[in-house]
Amino acid sequence: MKINENIAGSENYLQILKKDVPEIFQFIDDKIYLKNSKARPFRIEFPLFLNEDIAKISAMVLDGCILKDLKSCMFAQKKDRSKVTEFSDIVNKLFNVTGNIYIDKGTNTSRVDYPRKALVNFFYFCLNIHKCDESARIPNWIWNSPKSVVIEYLRYAFAMEGSIGQYLKGTEIKFHSVDLPYLEDLKKILREKFDIYSNIQKYYIKEYGWKYYLTISSQDGVIKFQEVGFALESHQSRLTELVASFKNKAWEITLIKILNEHNYNIFTLKEACCIMPYLCKRAVHHRLSELLKLGYLQKEEVGYFLTDNGRKVAINIKNQVKFTELRTNPRENEHKVFQFLLMKGESYRNEIARELKITPNTIRDTLKRLSNRNKIQLISVDKFQRKYYKVKTD
Repeated sequence: MKINENIAGSENYLQILKKDVPEIFQFIDDKIYLKNSKARPFRIEFPLFLNEDIAKISAMVLDGCILKDLKSCMFAQKKDRSKVTEFSDIVNKLFNVTGNIYIDKGTNTSRVDYPRKALVNFFYFCLNIHKCDESARIPNWIWNSPKSVVIEYLRYAFAMEGSIGQYLKGTEIKFHSVDLPYLEDLKKILREKFDIYSNIQKYYIKEYGWKYYLTISSQDGVIKFQEVGFALESHQSRLTELVASFKNKAWEITLIKILNEHNYNIFTLKEACCIMPYLCKRAVHHRLSELLKLGYLQKEEVGYFLTDNGRKVAINIKNQVKFTELRTNPRENEHKVFQFLLMKGESYRNEIARELKITPNTIRDTLKRLSNRNKIQLISVDKFQRKYYKVKTD
């Protein structure tokens, strides 16, 4: 089947013309029939634009199925039963077909069924939606559709099979599937369309077999996923809350400070210290060195300046960076921890944090700085993996 572009349309949707419909169908009056079949017909307005609505139902079928004999399809939902009504409304609007909606009070699951062979064949042959005896796939027309259509497909796909939460190492967005090829395509489209990197993991379930999941676990990936988002309000709220809680990296804050103060102008280490007075000279130098390694700064004999790439990155992340006042002063923290260890003799992170009423993460960073400067030393690790430090006397 040939799919044409709607060049004149503002959205530039792909479209299916009447002449593109496969020969297994026939037109009588304004209805579409399945040839050599008594299946009930349905009506479509041509051209059929492959828009966000069709993207939604194509994704929602991930929580439903098209039977292998192409006689029926269904969609069921427990997480958000309103999605069943939405699916039904879209099909009714575009194909003039009403489904049979059921509610299982025992499982709190809502389902809509379409025992309409002609319609289901159209879904399969024209919209490229997979059957239940095939591996799931992203419909071929999604790849070449406008970005708004791709986003809508992914939003609803992640609403069906995705999740978001925190695990031991941080925030993670997951997408579960038994179909590895589908996840490989999902990984590819996220990378190509949204610059989101992801990984695929697998696990084995006894008496079931292998299952797979795609995971987006980097902070950068989760932030970029906001452009896609979830079609489930509960998942979307969680995504918004988690991104809002992220702390910016030190190099990001430093890069924006430099952009705001210096832009392309040459500046010295002394000038950099002036725009970040809460940091010591050594800490500022460390941040500038990190930006040099990333290629965002360049150093000349007279000082530093932003590279073209550094300026581009700074402009891109400028609205994402949150500037907050330091809750504590790093130099004061080092002095307090050093004096505490001097008085106590030896101690570990959480005990120091409780006694000084400073967060454990801040104490961890302070201990690391003092250790790097040879002010303190690690002397032992107990059975609970608590690391004990004392003032270095050498």
